[in-house]
Amino acid sequence: MPVVQALSALGLLSAVGVLQASLVKSQGQADLWFYYMVGKQIVTVLYVFLFAGWGVSALTNALVVQNFIMWLPTVYMVVRLLGISPWAYLASFMLPVFATLMMLGAGLLVQSQLAGTGPLMRLGATIATCGLVYAAVVLSLGRRKLLEIRTTLGRRR
Repeated sequence: MPVVQALSALGLLSAVGVLQASLVKSQGQADLWFYYMVGKQIVTVLYVFLFAGWGVSALTNALVVQNFIMWLPTVYMVVRLLGISPWAYLASFMLPVFATLMMLGAGLLVQSQLAGTGPLMRLGATIATCGLVYAAVVLSLGRRKLLEIRTTLGRRR
């Protein structure tokens, strides 16, 4: 996997990790999160030493794999705190993953259809199409959940 794509996958995982960290720490488990992060950083340093000689691409891919593996304990922490099954927790990612796949398909279609145009036109059309497709999928399939979120946020004001 090329470096940019690998780092993109890592960025997506990091977005989820920030929310998990906030949940764990907000529930008085900051010490648990601290020890998890210390362990993760030790493993990261080991990975750097192990894979640095293989080149940037191999090192980046190894670190992405390591982060996905090290994400599993955080899933356990979260499901334990929320009192739900791992499958119920992972199911909460289904809509964003589906919307992302639809967005990817639309983006690839736009890229292929506009292959003969200039790069700025192709980039602009791809970004606009991807944004519209993602929003349409989330709004159409996740309307009930979005209304729940809106209601919850409205009560806090």
